[in-house]
Amino acid sequence: MTRWASIRLWWHHGRVYRGLAPLWTELHAAFPEDALERTRPGHWWDVLTPRSVHRRSYRRVIECRDGLVRISPHLALVADTEGPLEPEVAAFHLRTALRAYAAGEDAPSQAVPVALPNGDGSGGLEDDVRQLTRMSEALAASRM
Repeated sequence: MTRWASIRLWWHHGRVYRGLAPLWTELHAAFPEDALERTRPGHWWDVLTPRSVHRRSYRRVIECRDGLVRISPHLALVADTEGPLEPEVAAFHLRTALRAYAAGEDAPSQAVPVALPNGDGSGGLEDDVRQLTRMSEALAASRM
């Protein structure tokens, strides 16, 4: 049972890593300095270990959240809102906000909540991952 649970968790983190790719790609292009330090594995098989999948998944979640915090003032201006932005609304306006940021347009220095986890907070990281995944899926769908 323990092995089955660890395989399911490994599979889930792999899906999270791949699911966040559209959002991470857009944010990483704008904020490459937000990428966390990547250490080279000691051996080639270290890349395939379950631990590396977990590490890459968590790193991608953190990098996405950092990028959203940095772009949130521009998102709020483009979306013309002051309250928290839902993942689909933020995804719809993300590319426009990134272009405004790249052009150096002024924005307030105050961050705006984007794709906040909903619920009572007991879900922690998983709630955050769910919201980021929703935003990433909406971003990928808007590209089509």
